[in-house]
Amino acid sequence: MVGNANRESQRDEICAVTSIFPEHIEVEAEHAVVLKFSQPIEIRLSIDLPQGYPNECPPSYSLSGPELSGPNREFLERQLNEAWNDSPYQPIIFTWANVIIEFLQDRHKPDDLRMEGGITELEDDSESPSTSQGSCSSTTMENKKHTIFHGESFTDRKSHFQAHLAPIKSEAEAREVMSQLLENGKVARATHNIYAFRVKETRKGREILLQDCEDDGETKAASKILEIMIRMEALNVIVVVSRWYGGIHLGPDRFRHINNLAREILTEHGYDKKSPK
Repeated sequence: MVGNANRESQRDEICAVTSIFPEHIEVEAEHAVVLKFSQPIEIRLSIDLPQGYPNECPPSYSLSGPELSGPNREFLERQLNEAWNDSPYQPIIFTWANVIIEFLQDRHKPDDLRMEGGITELEDDSESPSTSQGSCSSTTMENKKHTIFHGESFTDRKSHFQAHLAPIKSEAEAREVMSQLLENGKVARATHNIYAFRVKETRKGREILLQDCEDDGETKAASKILEIMIRMEALNVIVVVSRWYGGIHLGPDRFRHINNLAREILTEHGYDKKSPK
């Protein structure tokens, strides 16, 4: 029965990714797809989904492209493998598509235009946010309309990262949380405040699911947080990850830190509905 569950998961994943990247995906067979990119260079990622994927084994893939040089091919293959290792036994096609998009953005610009997140970043001279010594639930914004929880700060090569989380009951409350969070001077001075939320609302007697995300200049980062929330089936919550840029480019590592902090604070507060109890 596990095999049937895997096949059903594969069909759902292909359907979802096709709706997100219709111009970049080609379904060759029921369990085989190709991700295709043509600008600024041509890249094809042929993916075969074995019966054990995703719950028992990774998919196999073949990477090709007439202009994809040896070092660039090795780098991209390494990024694809690391993406699976970061979140093993989870649907990976959406993530792999983003890995290729980021590769094309970061590696195929003139050197004087290459920058993180698609914008020029300046070193933030503010201090990093205070580091909580206990669990992330021990630090909150009090005396405000919404209770906002703060995770521990994380530093890599002078860039500081910190996650924030708040329960919400509506899309309007998600916007209110962001406004309240930005009243904090250190958060307001962050280079990026990346957020994603998912909430169920009742409108005109119907329950509807609303979800949205915002990169705040860190291109593709918010969609990764939203993807994590979807995988976890996290609902009625907003997650924000602040980054204070430290002057040193982190490349793909910045996304790993953002994803890990978002995942940790969601798990800490019981929003991971997919993990075993």
